[in-house]
Amino acid sequence: MGDGDIFIALVGIMATFGVPLVWILTSHQRKMAEIIHQGHQNTSSNADLEAIRMELQNLRMQMNQHTIALDDIRSRQALPPISQSNVQERFGA
Repeated sequence: MGDGDIFIALVGIMATFGVPLVWILTSHQRKMAEIIHQGHQNTSSNADLEAIRMELQNLRMQMNQHTIALDDIRSRQALPPISQSNVQERFGA
């Protein structure tokens, strides 16, 4: 087998594996470019998403405030009122 035959065999092998590899890489690059371009077009969607996040944060804060207020009301109702006669009865004075 001469040098020319080895060269032809190597070119054949490289073409067999190289062409599909180049096709895969170019299709991947095209898909990535489409994703990047879609990201630039969705800036209004990002603003909408940020507005929803802010609203959700406000709702969580309001829910926490209402929970604290409700706990305060419940704790006031659970304690019996303190009166002077009640204190005297407890201490026997």
